[in-house]
Amino acid sequence: MRISKAATLMGALAGVCASALVWYFLNTLNEENKRQNVRYELTLFQQHILTEIDNRVEALRRLTERTRISGKMDQRKWAHDANLIVNDFPGFRALEWVDRSNVIQWVFPLKDNEPALGLNLDTIEWRRKDIADFVRKGQMHVSKPFELIQSGNAIVVDFPLIMKGQYNGFITGVIEVPRFFEAVIGNLGERGFSFSVCRASTTLSGCVNHLGRF
Repeated sequence: MRISKAATLMGALAGVCASALVWYFLNTLNEENKRQNVRYELTLFQQHILTEIDNRVEALRRLTERTRISGKMDQRKWAHDANLIVNDFPGFRALEWVDRSNVIQWVFPLKDNEPALGLNLDTIEWRRKDIADFVRKGQMHVSKPFELIQSGNAIVVDFPLIMKGQYNGFITGVIEVPRFFEAVIGNLGERGFSFSVCRASTTLSGCVNHLGRF
């Protein structure tokens, strides 16, 4: 379960073409030792990224499940749970409830995300298609990277919300890609590494040439 969810979201980030550009400054080691250390660090880094991805997908799944079990749409309780997720898992730009008409009804946090509130996703061709092809068929879905109307590059993770046997829209987590990597790459810079995130020939908010710079 953990691997399948993480792999799904990792596939989207692979579409972002996340690549690590690594320099290891240990003058006392020969070239072969340097290469071995680099490979080892990259393996650890990939495992760490998968774990962090899975944690966020699982948190979003639990939010959807709690909403379903409650049997009613309680915005105050939903916002409380959303606040905990946003604080515990840096990288989320926003959590949203989209109703069955594909209109974004709830957004947390609302600050800096005001343009999204009330937005009809049917007016965005690729979102309308994704919702029809995946979400309305009861499937969790991860989007390709896109430019937020609030500004910034992101992906969205959609979980259909089925309440009392009826489709009631879906819960969406908007993960801002640069913010996510900034939160999870830790102290690589202090250890002589830098990280770059690009999508094919296009950079995401500017390629990361130095740790924490997006």
